[in-house]
Amino acid sequence: MRLTLTFICAAGLALAANAPKDITYVEGTLDGFSLATKTTLELASVKHLVLHAKGSPDVEVPYANVTATTHATVPVSVEKEPLFKVWDLPKRLAPPAPVEKVALQFVDKTGAKQSVTFETDKKTATKVLANVKQASSKRASDGGAWWGDGVWKTKRNQGEWGGAGPIASRE
Repeated sequence: MRLTLTFICAAGLALAANAPKDITYVEGTLDGFSLATKTTLELASVKHLVLHAKGSPDVEVPYANVTATTHATVPVSVEKEPLFKVWDLPKRLAPPAPVEKVALQFVDKTGAKQSVTFETDKKTATKVLANVKQASSKRASDGGAWWGDGVWKTKRNQGEWGGAGPIASRE
């Protein structure tokens, strides 16, 4: 019984972590997106994020195609209500949640440069920036030498060892 309950809770948390997030599209060059509209951001994949807006096609942004990012905290202004308004007491006691502004510049499927800037909560902004950083580090490491190039003679490093002699293979 406990194992089943634990499994159900873990599955629920995993699904909630990848649930679509509501964001505000602030500016950018995306077709069909108007400024200051509520949009949904989907982070279900580790390879790309998807922006959904009513009445426009979905936009898929691969993390590997992101060329630049900026991140800033947006100041939130709080209007002070008079003390006699007891019904506004929760607003005075709980500060508003901080809003993060994230800007991404990327190359779309057609090769055109695009940009998107959105406002979201801190957790979502951190996750987006971490995914972009992870994809850029993978992209940078792909261009480097592999540690096995100094050990085995393969077709990949054939230019380094002259290409004479047997080639290592999986056969």
